[in-house]
Amino acid sequence: MNPDVLSILSWGQYLHWAELQFLRFKACDESTNTAECIGSVAHWLAAEYVVLEGWREMRGSDPAINEILELYPEHCDI
Repeated sequence: MNPDVLSILSWGQYLHWAELQFLRFKACDESTNTAECIGSVAHWLAAEYVVLEGWREMRGSDPAINEILELYPEHCDI
């Protein structure tokens, strides 16, 4: 069964949000408030979990992604 367009668009929004939070976290340095960095990484990981849930719900299939998910199942659960 193929996912509908609205599901893909919604998933894409979460993917974009995860990327924004990752970039915000990656920009943290010694001058950045520690709480801000922790908040960014927490939001990034939460968004990644939603992206992963969406990928599974849509039954996404890509050899590279599937291989990574199979190699690190414990990270997906955390």
